Amino acid sequence: MGRRMSRRLALQASVAAAGVFAFSVDDARALTPTPTWGRVNGKLFRRNLYSLSVPPAENLPYNLPTSTPLARDVDYIDENGVTRTMVNGALHYNPVSIAQYSLERLNSFRLLGDRVHLQAAMANVNYLIGMAKPFREALYLPYDYDYDLHQWHKYYMRATWWSGMAQGQALSATIRLWEITRDRKYLDFSRGLYASFIQWPDASLPWTVSVGADDQCYWVEEYPRNDGSCLALNGHNFGTYGLWDFWRVTGSTQAMYLIQGALTATESHVASYIRNPGRPSYYCNHLDFRATRYHKIHIDQAYMYYGITGATSLAQMGDLLLSDFPTSFDANRAIVNPGKYRACQFNIDTGEMLSSREITVTARESWPVGGVSRRRSMRGQRGVWIELAKGALSGYWVEESPSTAFVPYFVDRHKFGRPRRIEFQPGTYTGYKLAEPRGEVLSRSKYVLPRLSAAHSDQRAVVDGQPYFHVVDGLWSDRWIPVQPGVTII
Repeated sequence: MGRRMSRRLALQASVAAAGVFAFSVDDARALTPTPTWGRVNGKLFRRNLYSLSVPPAENLPYNLPTSTPLARDVDYIDENGVTRTMVNGALHYNPVSIAQYSLERLNSFRLLGDRVHLQAAMANVNYLIGMAKPFREALYLPYDYDYDLHQWHKYYMRATWWSGMAQGQALSATIRLWEITRDRKYLDFSRGLYASFIQWPDASLPWTVSVGADDQCYWVEEYPRNDGSCLALNGHNFGTYGLWDFWRVTGSTQAMYLIQGALTATESHVASYIRNPGRPSYYCNHLDFRATRYHKIHIDQAYMYYGITGATSLAQMGDLLLSDFPTSFDANRAIVNPGKYRACQFNIDTGEMLSSREITVTARESWPVGGVSRRRSMRGQRGVWIELAKGALSGYWVEESPSTAFVPYFVDRHKFGRPRRIEFQPGTYTGYKLAEPRGEVLSRSKYVLPRLSAAHSDQRAVVDGQPYFHVVDGLWSDRWIPVQPGVTII
């Protein structure tokens, strides 16, 4: 015991001597939660023992760094300040849109302190209270219009229908409003919404959560259907944020069990069908439906889950999805500096290389990137590829490379939800102070680390083709460290 302790202290001392923060025992431990079971309202489900926590306010779900305008579209705001949604040529009171608008207003109130935003949030949540329907001791928010899921003319949500995503985002907005106002009606409404998360499927009644018969996973269903739901990942996660907000404010043990079950389901479903190596992650279990923009949402949700649990398995899930496909796939131009390049043509669906040629660029060129999905990974190929959409090279792709062929400025930028540990093997490293938003280098700091060292990073990004981690402590505090051999994020 004494020898192990002395070795640990010696390691910490050596790292500190190198000028980089040492990592503690708690920081260094493997945070992959222990599997167990939960039982709520007669249902048994899998749950890993994630340790829930509350990050700083700026890292909470929906708390963005900038405010948003009071009215997104004045034509859609009614005389009471409640937002509406245009569907099939008619305006409707869409529960999830009302909840999201309420969360935007609460975030703006947090940042600005202007009570007009708080009043707008109250007006919208009050409308949700008025529209809610009671079933089985729970309150449900109805959709009063038909919706063609995926626009396939195959899976219709027929009015009246319900959504676990709407239930969860309304729960987040309402419990936060209770925190601010201490108006009892918001706490009571929150409890009614929360109760919907423990009501199991019944073909004759509303329901928005289920436990899988095959995998025993607790799932918050965005589009619940009695003939088989699609298990949309983003809606499940947004619904789970609502459970987390309820737990954060009330400390409910039952809510904690449900959150642990929902997180377990996310990890299980990402591994079993959401992840699509070399391509954007799938939206749901309808694997022929592609919705590339949700790939970024899935990654940010994984990092948010890491922020509220500290479980490295969730952060690494986000890393894995990002390694499959970049999230800045619709950049509008690419820079190619002088040099020799291999230009390739691919079958976009399979990643098969159809042809390649060597090209020589004699002067710096800037190509417009050919629209959405024109900076992308190719299945079976390493790295990220950029389309050259100009002249004789139109339709050819070159591999992204730092300072040679790249989409300029910050791309693929993601915050981790809480700082993650970075380990440095002995060696020489340079940290960069980068300007916002273009990423120009303002200064450099080079240090030699004679021993294993560590620091923490709060986000990652690609700048001019170079992946970076942003460091928040130690020698390179508030500087960007290139991703390179010898640098490992945990």
